[in-house]
Amino acid sequence: MSKLSRRTQKAEERLAALAAKYEAEGLDAEAAREKARLEMADNARGDWRAG
Repeated sequence: MSKLSRRTQKAEERLAALAAKYEAEGLDAEAAREKARLEMADNARGDWRAG
């Protein structure tokens, strides 16, 4: 297992949390991950939990 930077590790955790949220709302896994990735990209410096 490669050692990721703390920032990368936290970003992956946020991405997984958002994807899980969207999957719970009914999206399939691929669409949920893509929507989460786009949301994080659009809100790169903001608080991802606010939206």
